[in-house]
Amino acid sequence: MTVKNDGKLTVGVPVYNGDSLIAEALGSLMDDQCKQLDICVYDNASEDQTARIVKNIIAEDGQQKISYHRHDQNIGAVANFLYAVENCHSEYFAWRAYDDLSDADYFSVLKKKLDENPEAILAAPKIITTRMGTSKKRARPFRATSDNQFDLLKNSQAGWMYGLFRTRFLKQTIRSVHDQYPFLWACSPA
Repeated sequence: MTVKNDGKLTVGVPVYNGDSLIAEALGSLMDDQCKQLDICVYDNASEDQTARIVKNIIAEDGQQKISYHRHDQNIGAVANFLYAVENCHSEYFAWRAYDDLSDADYFSVLKKKLDENPEAILAAPKIITTRMGTSKKRARPFRATSDNQFDLLKNSQAGWMYGLFRTRFLKQTIRSVHDQYPFLWACSPA
């Protein structure tokens, strides 16, 4: 596990058949103000135009911020998410869904929070839950109650998956969390 303390941030974008939304999502990432941001797209053997769209964006990208990896066959969503972090070598890592957008200062704000708090392992934005058909919003704060990093990761909110992690911590814990809870987006209590 080689992780460099280089101040760089890698955003892993696992995708399968994302041609309708991936261009806008990558545009949002490319507009991010964080100067040390690399974007790695992990195509899970898409059967649509995802590959063509991403390769066209890479060809037009003068900054060389995006790289593309295509699996020969679909390895499953969870394995593709794990592959993204396991192939990261930068100091910071974040997953990004192929259909998500964010403000231009999203990653620079999260990275600043981690830099200001060297003991922190994750910086995540405030989670706002919005119900369809209503203007009602509810913030969901998290209160850390454990010194055990595994417990903190295991008990975190689903939206935190798209926060900014220290890569070293994530690489040390993600497999053990997956072994106990193999479904990345949900688990059932014992």
